[in-house]
Amino acid sequence: MFEIQKLIWHTYCFTIGVDMFYDASKALHTNKQTAFSAGVHTGVEVYYMPFSFLMHIGVYTFHAHAEHQFFNRVALRYHARQSYCIQLGLKAHATTADFLEIGIGYTFPNIRNSNNEAKK
Repeated sequence: MFEIQKLIWHTYCFTIGVDMFYDASKALHTNKQTAFSAGVHTGVEVYYMPFSFLMHIGVYTFHAHAEHQFFNRVALRYHARQSYCIQLGLKAHATTADFLEIGIGYTFPNIRNSNNEAKK
C-alpha cells in the first residue's frame, strides 16, 4: 500500500492511496495470476498517539474475479519510534470480511516533521 495523507485537523487526516493484494487461497484453486488484484482507496485516519484508527473505501482497478468492485478497510496503527508504524487491519467487501492484514510502514522524515509540528 502506498498512501498520501493531508492533515485536516491536528488529530484527523484525509488519505488517498494505491493498494496491491495477493490472495494465496485463490492461487491454490486457479492460476497464480488471478490471485493478484489492485485498487485505489480514499479514507480518514484519526490519531490518538501513539495509535491511529483508519477507515478506507476503495475500488478495484484490476481484479481477475469480478464478483466485487469495491472494498473497505478498518485498521489500527501503532506509530513506533521515529518513522515506523505497525498496522493490523481487516479488509472486507461490504459486510463480508475478506482477510486480516498485517503491515509495517515508513514515513519519510520531511513529511513526518511537518505532521508532528501540526499535531502539537
